[in-house]
Amino acid sequence: MVDWPKTLPQRMTVDGYGSSMPNLTVKTAMEVGPAKIRRRTTCGVRPIKGTIIFTHDELADFKTFFEDTILGGSLRFNWIDPEIVDEDISVEMRFTDIPSWTPFGNDWKVSLGLEILP
Repeated sequence: MVDWPKTLPQRMTVDGYGSSMPNLTVKTAMEVGPAKIRRRTTCGVRPIKGTIIFTHDELADFKTFFEDTILGGSLRFNWIDPEIVDEDISVEMRFTDIPSWTPFGNDWKVSLGLEILP
């Protein structure tokens, strides 16, 4: 298992961050009446979306990490949980979306779609 590169910023920006609870249920439509909902699992993935600001050199390092180290986003990696501020608690993650970036002054604003694995 690889780690998020130490050469890159270790935290997402607060602006644009979002997360939700894991979906642990399955809903089944009935012929008559309301759908039935039951628990399908005891743990699940926690989706997160966020942005991070990279310099030009950091963006190049990020591209290498994404394309080569984690094979285009197909491999899992360890990174700090973005919701735990006081401690550097590492969690296992993977990309759910292909990252995209836009100019942000002299830097780059990179949008990330990830999920934290159980």
